[in-house]
Amino acid sequence: QPIAILIEQAQKIELGKLQLLPEKEMISEESPQELVRICQAFQTMARKLIEDIQELDWTNAKLMETEERFRVLAENSRVGVYILDEKGKATYVNPRLCEMLGYSAQELAGQACVMDLIHPDDQPEVARCFEGRKNSEMKANMAYEFRVVTKDGEIIYADVYSTVCYIDGKWSVVGTMIDKTQQKKWEKRIFESERKNKAIIQAIPDVLLRLDAQGNILEAITQPNNGTRKWVEGWFESVRPVNCVSIEKLLASGEMQHYEYEVEIQGTKSINEFRMVLYGEQEILLLIRDITERKAMEEQLKHLSYHDGLTGLYNRAYLEEQLRDEKLQN
Repeated sequence: QPIAILIEQAQKIELGKLQLLPEKEMISEESPQELVRICQAFQTMARKLIEDIQELDWTNAKLMETEERFRVLAENSRVGVYILDEKGKATYVNPRLCEMLGYSAQELAGQACVMDLIHPDDQPEVARCFEGRKNSEMKANMAYEFRVVTKDGEIIYADVYSTVCYIDGKWSVVGTMIDKTQQKKWEKRIFESERKNKAIIQAIPDVLLRLDAQGNILEAITQPNNGTRKWVEGWFESVRPVNCVSIEKLLASGEMQHYEYEVEIQGTKSINEFRMVLYGEQEILLLIRDITERKAMEEQLKHLSYHDGLTGLYNRAYLEEQLRDEKLQN
């Protein structure tokens, strides 16, 4: 009977009915010692087996939970996610990657090697990195950028980060991909804009300064021909008082300040036109133009319009203007 009970219990465990019988029900005290020891060994083995199975079930449950979290994160990510095997074949792609490349998940999974989707000019370098990591010649974690050709033939710039891991005991690469095409376009536009602005600034014959709110020079963007920053600073100190007044008005109103000022340096007088605008919250752009020659020409034209060219005396136009002014005052 004890042997029959032992066989019955073994069959239950074999069928997955993980329940131990009390030892006193399995064998009586009068049973031979050899049988008692066999029953005890079986109970110990069964108990260990049940514990291992329960632990395995718990591990599987946690693994399924982790896989579900990965699936939810990957499926809803706005970043392309992929898993490649050692041959470069896609074993998993998320919807965002399919959207970026224009392929369905089935189409990408049917590709013999996703390396074929990479731009031909970038394939050699990407293949070198892939093989180097597979052979442990390069680090497992890598970030790089390459071009990808979509199903419609469009070229996109991909920013990729990937790492090597083992999935189901097999060497794999898990990676993310971000489409940086729009960013590249903006960078190109910014570069072209900066290049144009630089060319325009270099063509300006005037002095262009960047000042702080106290009127100090932060940068001499342009300066006179053969001039130096030291020359600009020395010249600029002579006009600091009037500039500080204009800066206060500019910061208070936000409107451009436009004025003229006569400066004398080393015995030479010059008349300069100043244009001051806000550049950010606490910085100012100041454009200074030498208008000495223009002012002299204006004075000369004014003199010629009011004086007789032969005698140098005031002419009829001058007398008529004086009469008009006198009438207005009366």
